[in-house]
Amino acid sequence: MEIQKTLTPSEREKTIGCLTNAFGADIINLDEFESRVESVHVAKTRKELHQIVADLPTENIDDCQTIAESENIACNMGNRTIAGSMLFAKKLNIEATSSSLNLDYRNVDLPDGVYEIHLSSVGSSFTIKLPEKYHVENRISSKSSSIKEPKIAIGNQKISVVIRLAGNIEGSSVNVVKARKPFWSRWLKQSQIVAT
Repeated sequence: MEIQKTLTPSEREKTIGCLTNAFGADIINLDEFESRVESVHVAKTRKELHQIVADLPTENIDDCQTIAESENIACNMGNRTIAGSMLFAKKLNIEATSSSLNLDYRNVDLPDGVYEIHLSSVGSSFTIKLPEKYHVENRISSKSSSIKEPKIAIGNQKISVVIRLAGNIEGSSVNVVKARKPFWSRWLKQSQIVAT
């Protein structure tokens, strides 16, 4: 018996990723896809999510997050926080002018690989929050800008996800922070109790 808990947006996004993969492979038609996506949004338990994709070739929702080749984000004279499925891209192209952007990867479980954040910025500030296990590779070309990144002590630690920072920034700041998941997220994970 599964004890009820609130589903996270990430769990719903992964399930929709399974459905998107099945639709793209012509396993389900458009009507079936739309119907199942509606079911994902009203599901109350992880068991219900699994039932929605149980007849698909990949029924493990943890394996289904779709990774886009690239996503484009533009922000001019604004503040923006980006989290969740928008960050599931091999390359994130960001153009910003006089803006403040916060990229929050703390609840994003990317598959092993290299992911690029390409910045094109004038007079903007960026905060990039990464899980402790992600590695940062800085290739940004900067003019009158500051870039702060955590000191890395790799040792014997296996690096499976690399976030590569690239592009050109002028009069901008980039602050990369290694951060734990928010308290409520860690608490939810610890409170998941499944009795068999």
